[in-house]
Amino acid sequence: MSKKFNFYLILVVVLIGLSFSSCKKDIEIDLTSGIPMADFSFAPEFPKVGQIVTFTNKSEEATSYQWKVSFTGGSEIFTSTDKNLTYVFTKADDYTVDLIAKNGGAISSTYQIFKVSE
Repeated sequence: MSKKFNFYLILVVVLIGLSFSSCKKDIEIDLTSGIPMADFSFAPEFPKVGQIVTFTNKSEEATSYQWKVSFTGGSEIFTSTDKNLTYVFTKADDYTVDLIAKNGGAISSTYQIFKVSE
């Protein structure tokens, strides 16, 4: 009786293995392109309402960019695909600026939170 059990167990394992092997998908990654590393700085260090704030992209190995400016923990107020960003904040509040740096299928992101005062 245990011989039949072993045979059926092996058969089931083989059948399950065959069904899973047909579901796999190959993924190609181009390693000739650099892996991006998102980074940026902004000035002035303590921005005030109505002041031009310059966000300088310091990302490495990136070919395209996506910026997002939003209220911290809240709604998005501005997006851009420019390499660098300038923005004038019209309200004193806490803000989050996100930067996504891309190169082919590789993506890196970073963000900074800061306060704009009166």
